[in-house]
Amino acid sequence: MLPLSQTRFGNPAFRDWHAKICRSISEYLGKHNAAVDPAKRTELSAYYSTSFGDHTRLDYGTGHEVSFVTFIYAMEQTGALVAAEDRTAVATRVFPQYFNLVRKLIVAYRLEPAGSHGVWSLDDYQCLPFLFGAAQLLTAPSTLRPRAALFQPLDDTPPVGDNDHSKWTDGNMFFEAVAFVRTVKRGAGFDETSPMLYQIMMHLDWTPLFAGLVRVWHGEVLDKFPVAQHFLFGDIFPASWVPKDQHNAEEAGEAAAPNIFERLRMERAAAGGLGGNLLHRYFYLQPTNASDLPNSVDNQARIRAEMGREKYRALTQANAHLEPNGNGIEISG
Repeated sequence: MLPLSQTRFGNPAFRDWHAKICRSISEYLGKHNAAVDPAKRTELSAYYSTSFGDHTRLDYGTGHEVSFVTFIYAMEQTGALVAAEDRTAVATRVFPQYFNLVRKLIVAYRLEPAGSHGVWSLDDYQCLPFLFGAAQLLTAPSTLRPRAALFQPLDDTPPVGDNDHSKWTDGNMFFEAVAFVRTVKRGAGFDETSPMLYQIMMHLDWTPLFAGLVRVWHGEVLDKFPVAQHFLFGDIFPASWVPKDQHNAEEAGEAAAPNIFERLRMERAAAGGLGGNLLHRYFYLQPTNASDLPNSVDNQARIRAEMGREKYRALTQANAHLEPNGNGIEISG
């Protein structure tokens, strides 16, 4: 357990933890992948060490998540660890462990969100656990809707309801990601702290939700300069392409398109705000007033009627005692 100092945001002790994993990955690759070219081992180490946050800014975001994807890709390209036929196992076994470790780091070292749009982003820190988790549930029973994650107990209390979907939800990345948001964002309703995530869960089934999340991954992560500017490139993962806007403009014989910041400003103005723009662009949903949402104070009776008064009371009581751990989560050294 590495020491924790008492700071509100960005615990400097994270730098010690980060230095430790940098040493460990270099030693591991040198020992187990000696046949790989030393320059490529250095590149692999860089992708891995940037997967857990920035040790200078003490933050974590989707760009670091991309670094872990790049690390897995680079390991496959070099034949160091994984092969193409292992991709399903990597997505369902390796990535959940990575997501869970990152959440522990966020809580224990109070890492700040890197480049979050606040309440009108899908999540302050991550995107892929929602996408992978939704993909896992594309063949789930029709009675298991995305909104079920909002009523999932946050402890070991048995699920409330007649339909037992535990074989689908236990360990599912989407449900775990939503549970983490519900745990760390308290003091207001989920529809207020995470309105974009709330609305897509309440109004969509798994297939359109998954399709929208794929568009979010492309549009809000891979296609965003503030994120992409921090990507690392090398011999395994070279920057050998032409930027999309420049490529399209050159083919049309026109001037280069507006940069990402100007384009985002114009899109916000046209859509009447960031949140409505993202919901419409990626999920084809229009923003909804809070008073119209099924989880609003005015519509609690509707939820009680759907679930049954006793089941609703059991759910609210099961979650009422849960409080965030002010000391964070211990990370074993």
